[in-house]
Amino acid sequence: MYTVIVPSLGRETYLIELLDSIRLQTVEAKQIILLLDDNLHCHKIASNLPKISELEVVFCHNLNLAQKRNFGVAMASQNIVLFSDDDDVWMNLRAEKVIAALSSFHICCHNYGKFGAISGKNLSMLGMSDRPINSGYLLRGSNVFGGGSSIAANRAILAAFPFSPDYRYCEDFEWWSRVLLAGIPTIYLGASLVDYRTHSNNMTGSVRAISKFNFRLAWEIMGKGLILVLSSLAIIFRASLQMLKSYVFAGNRKS
Repeated sequence: MYTVIVPSLGRETYLIELLDSIRLQTVEAKQIILLLDDNLHCHKIASNLPKISELEVVFCHNLNLAQKRNFGVAMASQNIVLFSDDDDVWMNLRAEKVIAALSSFHICCHNYGKFGAISGKNLSMLGMSDRPINSGYLLRGSNVFGGGSSIAANRAILAAFPFSPDYRYCEDFEWWSRVLLAGIPTIYLGASLVDYRTHSNNMTGSVRAISKFNFRLAWEIMGKGLILVLSSLAIIFRASLQMLKSYVFAGNRKS
């Protein structure tokens, strides 16, 4: 019915939790592609994983996150592809709701909860209502576009619009700028279908890191032509908003 692509950073404890949540879906995955780095640490992780018939472990040499995603798409046996980070936890209805949405749209993304010692738990800026999304939301910096693990799409779209290997971070945001400019039919589901873990080893835990790579991405995009200037401005706006929120939060805590 669908393929799951997990470009892993080798976080074993989190990865096992993710695989458990995928196995609990109301609609079964036909293929789970786990892309690990080709090193001793990841080989050890692979040997400790639960035995799942649908799981295919692939060891990658010097591939970044975007390249791992693209490699997974090339291996996908199903027409519907769902992405996940290795430290996510899926809600039981994620696959069912996303597959239903993709019967009418080419791309689906959804709300996500955040959990962990850093963030507590909350919902994305777009709220709980289902709606199509477009460049207007991108320009307002809606944080659904910063969640690559909430993307689900028809395999043909992902083949036509691969993730750019030129971006070390924010590659998902750059991908959204291209697919929305191309007018690909896309829907956003307001339900929080994945719990996105925030911890000390991911970018979500660092406003400075998020801002740094947003500004870098904006600079690179602006150098590629006027057609993407609006996307660059959106990224700058989002980075500035994140910095402002962090200062306000810090001020409130001091008071």
